[in-house]
Amino acid sequence: MEEEKRKVYTIVAIVAVATVLVSCLVAAVAGGAAGFLVGQRQGRAAAERALERRMEEWVPQLPPEAPTPVPPMEREPLLLVQGALIQKVVPDSPADKAGLKEGDIILAVDDIEIGPGYPLSKAINRHQPNDRVTIRFWREGREDTVRVTLGENPDNPGQAYLGVYFQMVVRPRIEMPED
Repeated sequence: MEEEKRKVYTIVAIVAVATVLVSCLVAAVAGGAAGFLVGQRQGRAAAERALERRMEEWVPQLPPEAPTPVPPMEREPLLLVQGALIQKVVPDSPADKAGLKEGDIILAVDDIEIGPGYPLSKAINRHQPNDRVTIRFWREGREDTVRVTLGENPDNPGQAYLGVYFQMVVRPRIEMPED
């Protein structure tokens, strides 16, 4: 009888210890999840407040009594150039043979505008090697076009290749005076 009591006490003790350990584990997981969610919400709110303050610093605030520098009707709209800024032209590539240069901004390929939603790589990948395309580009304040016969990508056979390294950009359009 004494031995059975000891077994029961041992089992009760083991169950009690296991219950305490499981409770601690569940509490740690629940606390961690709650802390993560609260921290994420607080971080997002802090980031939004910081961005609002930063935007207020960037946007020039004119006092209400200050005159408007240029009447709204006399302002010219700000024209933007968006496209692919050529950072490097690969020697002997189709772009090099067509005369494209570092600093040119490719605006369109076959009248399809290049921009954030349609990058240059996507426009070139629509074509096959040896396809002739018209590239509209911006150089030194002027827009121009050039015909290019695309090559075959040396790293990916069967894929069209222009031979430029580029970065997508949006810049103010500055017109050069006519001579």
